[in-house]
Amino acid sequence: MFEAARVCLDRHHAPPLDFDVRADGQWETVHLNWPPSNSRLRRAWGNQNESIEWGAVAVALAYVGQIAGLLAVRRAQHGSGADYFVTPEDADLHDLEARIRLEVSGMERGELADLNRRLAQKLEQLRRGRPQGPGFAVVVGFSAKTLCVASLGAS
Repeated sequence: MFEAARVCLDRHHAPPLDFDVRADGQWETVHLNWPPSNSRLRRAWGNQNESIEWGAVAVALAYVGQIAGLLAVRRAQHGSGADYFVTPEDADLHDLEARIRLEVSGMERGELADLNRRLAQKLEQLRRGRPQGPGFAVVVGFSAKTLCVASLGAS
């Protein structure tokens, strides 16, 4: 996933980079640094759709891990409205009640308005998913160097 993120970031930027984050309406900036991808990585992640998908997952998991202290504990089942279940670092990994849904989407190109539209779609997907409960939707805009995050019943 980290390799895919490197390839996606390298398509538009050179490290290091300040990445804008809008989390539930609040803005902050995070500093990203990564080793630039080489031709082998660019070929390995030559499927642009897959590199965007997995690169976005890497960025989203890094964000929720560093900022919210959440760890990915498993992939979510189809119909859950999410891609992963995450849990607080200090929670019992087997405690189903502590699990929070995480839905991730990546966009190669797009402005803030495009990212916000995708974020609204992902929040609606979380609302319709089963099981119900708290969740986060994260949209990573690689060219826009912007991460949009919204929570659904999560603290």
